[in-house]
Amino acid sequence: MKKSIYFIALALALGFANAAFSQNFVLHRFIMVTDTIDDGGVFVAVSSDDAEQENDEMDSLTDDDLDAGWEGAPEDQNILTTGLRFRNVSIPKGAVINSAFIQVWSHEGKSAEDVARVTIAGEANDTPETYTEEALITDRPRTNAEVLWEVAEEWEIWEMYQTPNLKDIVQEIVDREGWEPGNAMAFMMLGENQGLSDLENACRPRRRRGADPCPQKRRRQPADQL
Repeated sequence: MKKSIYFIALALALGFANAAFSQNFVLHRFIMVTDTIDDGGVFVAVSSDDAEQENDEMDSLTDDDLDAGWEGAPEDQNILTTGLRFRNVSIPKGAVINSAFIQVWSHEGKSAEDVARVTIAGEANDTPETYTEEALITDRPRTNAEVLWEVAEEWEIWEMYQTPNLKDIVQEIVDREGWEPGNAMAFMMLGENQGLSDLENACRPRRRRGADPCPQKRRRQPADQL
């Protein structure tokens, strides 16, 4: 009953030109680990730089994956929103952005018929803060630039997938008056109501303890090990 994507590790890949040096550059940034938690004697790396919101409530920052899109079961309809924050984005103010992509690693497979519509926007903030469970992702200011990611292809588990080009979003951010090289940069993946669905292509994992009802899935890995 889901029209959503399930993913875990994230990277930001940027291509830009610096007029001061007449050169092109490529920059990669990953979601950083911000804490570790003790899961029954096993220490697991977690991050407050990625977060998930279900309707108007924040999910736990220690959940084992991130979801974006729509769940359309008649008895359980949910809009899923993801927030992603990348630290130390060392792009000069006013640089010309040639390309910008977010890369994700799938945590569940999905069929081609399970089409997820996810709108990606940037956070219109010079220095976005890390996420908390007390403040909604959707309450943060958004860029005017947005990109629709219509995920219509089949996804295999634990494969890398890439958003459409987000260069206009990043350009708007680095053109802001208060942008400085080394600032953080944040994005929102916003699901939408896609109506009732009779598709059932995903199995949500149990959180952290106990047997995983989806044996083909793997646990979340620390982003800094990618």
